[in-house]
Amino acid sequence: MFEAESGWVEAGASCDHLASLSSDLAHIPTPDTPCNRCDHQSENWLCLSCKDVLCSRYVNKHMLQHFQQTNHSVALSYSSDLSVWCFICDAYLDAKVNSQLRPVYETAYILQFGKAAPFQSGCVEAQTSCVHLASLSSDLAHIPTPDTPCNRCDHPSENWLCLSCKDVLCSRYVNKHMLQHFHQTNHSVALSYSCDLSVWCFICNAYLDAQAAPFQSGWVEARTSCDHLASLSSDLAHIPIPDSPCNRCNHPSENWLCLSCKDVLCSRYVNKHMLQHFHQTNHSVALSYSSDLSVWCFICNAYLDAKVISQLRPVYETAYILKFGKAAPFQSGWVEARTPVITWPHYRLTSPTYQSLIHPATVISQLRPVYETAYILKFGKAAPFQSGWVEARTSCDHLASLSSDLAHIPIPDSPCNRCNHPSENWLCLSCKDVLCSRYVNKHMLQHFHQTNHSVALSYSSDLSVWCFICNAYLDAKVISQLRPVYETAYILKFGKAAPFQSGWVEARTSCDHLASLSSDLAHIPILDSPCNSHYVNKHMLQHFHQTNHSVALSYSSDLSVWCFICNAYLDAKVISQLRPVYETAYILKFGKAAPFQSGWVEARTSCDHLASLSSDLAHIPIPDSPCNRCDHPSENWLCLICKDVLCSRYVNKHMLQHFHQTNHSVALSYSSDLSVWCYICDAYLDAETSCDHLTSLLSDLAHIPIPDTPCNRCDHPRENWLCLSCKDVLCSRLVNKHMLQHFHQTNHSVALSYSDCQFVVSSAIHIWMLK
Repeated sequence: MFEAESGWVEAGASCDHLASLSSDLAHIPTPDTPCNRCDHQSENWLCLSCKDVLCSRYVNKHMLQHFQQTNHSVALSYSSDLSVWCFICDAYLDAKVNSQLRPVYETAYILQFGKAAPFQSGCVEAQTSCVHLASLSSDLAHIPTPDTPCNRCDHPSENWLCLSCKDVLCSRYVNKHMLQHFHQTNHSVALSYSCDLSVWCFICNAYLDAQAAPFQSGWVEARTSCDHLASLSSDLAHIPIPDSPCNRCNHPSENWLCLSCKDVLCSRYVNKHMLQHFHQTNHSVALSYSSDLSVWCFICNAYLDAKVISQLRPVYETAYILKFGKAAPFQSGWVEARTPVITWPHYRLTSPTYQSLIHPATVISQLRPVYETAYILKFGKAAPFQSGWVEARTSCDHLASLSSDLAHIPIPDSPCNRCNHPSENWLCLSCKDVLCSRYVNKHMLQHFHQTNHSVALSYSSDLSVWCFICNAYLDAKVISQLRPVYETAYILKFGKAAPFQSGWVEARTSCDHLASLSSDLAHIPILDSPCNSHYVNKHMLQHFHQTNHSVALSYSSDLSVWCFICNAYLDAKVISQLRPVYETAYILKFGKAAPFQSGWVEARTSCDHLASLSSDLAHIPIPDSPCNRCDHPSENWLCLICKDVLCSRYVNKHMLQHFHQTNHSVALSYSSDLSVWCYICDAYLDAETSCDHLTSLLSDLAHIPIPDTPCNRCDHPRENWLCLSCKDVLCSRLVNKHMLQHFHQTNHSVALSYSDCQFVVSSAIHIWMLK
């Protein structure tokens, strides 16, 4: 068995019973062919030895009988999953990995869905083994539909399927019939018919991973090297269009391009002309004009990764442009990463958000098939796949010849200076000539050979930068010499500043040149003030040279901060001297407070100045309380010592003045982030990091009442609280105080609020304070 490199089920990657496969599986009956014996209309099986189409063991068993009569053991299902079964192995075979089966799978997929097949990957992190699977039903390929009502109470939806007896029963949040069923029968493993199709073991008291699989590039592991590229044509910048018919039989579409002589010939699934061409000429490398533009080597008998192999990348890009009418979307990190990240739902008690993760895991083979079946029944399709592109270089030794004035460059619509090709040309970053690409008339390539100007920027939608000497893309968002021209080109191309994101460049978190900062950065000019960056008339740059004022904040959409002496961006969300002016600018720019997020600044998890906190923070003024001194109406601060509500340093500084007058240093913001600040520490404090009262939490918080559950005592309909010790749902102190009473009666101190879907779990004191 193998670790599910592709597809859904854990299937065999090899089989000893393939010798009898038909030699012509490129031509097969259509998926809607009825059973040859009983005319059953759909979801029949195709014998891969004689190509008979026969019904399944769940109809009239004609395929099973056929195997017993002929010993033809391998068949492909014409159901939506196109699975392959070997009757002798008594197991599924992975048709996407096994080289003898891959072609017929691809043919069947095209016939079934009218397009090339997608790839599938894993989903949730859960327990990857379980010792209670012996009682699973032997026939989980056929299960009730997801909308089956509960067998006992007729609850209509989101029930659970017992994987031992296939009873459908309602959850513990309805009438607990599945839970009762477990206690009565000891059938411990069930699959949820909710949207996540999770699997639960009542004995393990944990979710089981029915589908996770390690990440692999593509369907099969495409090779990143090949020893048979010497015969490639020297002119693959000019190739036939993807709609070219086969040169021999005129088959109209999805043919293959020989990368040695550029003949276009049909596939092994039509008339095998490309295969014949290989045998006649030994031209072994060909590119498919199907939707995936895959490259195959007949000698290696394997796919080649055209996005990684440097000799194949240019022809792939040319074919992409011809096929789709646009440049292949260039993204940092196509397939070079060994541990790429795929985003899937991963639920945790402390956060309802989706997390990014990838954990190669051992698949639970007994559960994978039923998960696949349930997913198809539930959604009618397979899960999507996500991937990346190429690893652009973050350094280059050929930047000395860059123009000294890349702040002024031709507009992106400039035609080629030699042939007037109108669009998607390249800009030489040494002389600023605009010339067409190797896929048009090669004028930029010729320019490189004539002048040795090696670095050019593409005026296509990705604004990628290429070095002809390095023969590689350069990351213009990381390389400091290229970042300015990238930003200029972005503004000219899209009419707005390039969105600054953490990770474009490594913004510095310290700077030695902040001593000259204004002492009053709480009051700054409005963001529409005229005269801006050194990409216009260089007045800020001149100002730096005249005054040595080195630190400036950009009034573009990213509000980035630049130090001319450091020649680097500064992280205004981390550097304490810059955070206030960043927040002020954000308010002026967007009309609201900058959203405080874990990671903007490292909020402190301890503070030595909490001894004087009020002893009654369970009762605090409402968030809309005006400033006690100037009546500023909103987003004020609450002093956590005396509970005064005062305006921020960005209004009339009354909270700041209050600190200087009273030494009350800790305050909570009534803005949307409810952040806590200590004036003595000069830092944010993490109000939610730890709690000493979590030992009584229930061990099964994976299953909780729905947020709309009314109060168990007074039936208050919404925005109630969930006790995390006993899962009672009770109303807040702002209604009938039933959760507060519950705490006093039981000492269950930790509760989760069902208001606003803000699932903040912390100690009761913290939660009440924040509310």
